[in-house]
Amino acid sequence: MVLALEPFHLMFAAEKSALVTLRAALSMIEAFDSRWVGIAADSYHLWWDPDLAVQFAHADGRIFAVHLSDWLVPTVNLACVRGVPGEGVIDLAAFVKTARHAGFAGPLEVEVLTDRFDGQPARSTARLLRSSIESILGTDADRPSGASRLSC
Repeated sequence: MVLALEPFHLMFAAEKSALVTLRAALSMIEAFDSRWVGIAADSYHLWWDPDLAVQFAHADGRIFAVHLSDWLVPTVNLACVRGVPGEGVIDLAAFVKTARHAGFAGPLEVEVLTDRFDGQPARSTARLLRSSIESILGTDADRPSGASRLSC
């Protein structure tokens, strides 16, 4: 079992997380000095950080999970309206490439927290997500697999 710390977007600093940058999370895991403690890197929470590529490089194989969703503009509900990859402003291809370059070789997770798919057939939602990811990353080995969470 591993422990993956997930820094949240700065907008959550007041009520949900003391970790709001990858730098802070990496500093915390260094204190543990254990190969079992690492990072969950969520595009929604980290995309805005101008120091992101440098911090990914410092992760040194300690990225245990990569979550993909998109930041919609305008954002009407900060906690529970994430975009399907490709709908928003995050450069997800660069995010994945940077995580891979930092040594992350695991599956990518699509984490679209929204209620807009409620009541829709799971198969059609899965097709939409697959299509959106393939349009960003292509159909090669970087295609996401793993869990998908679609509801708040």
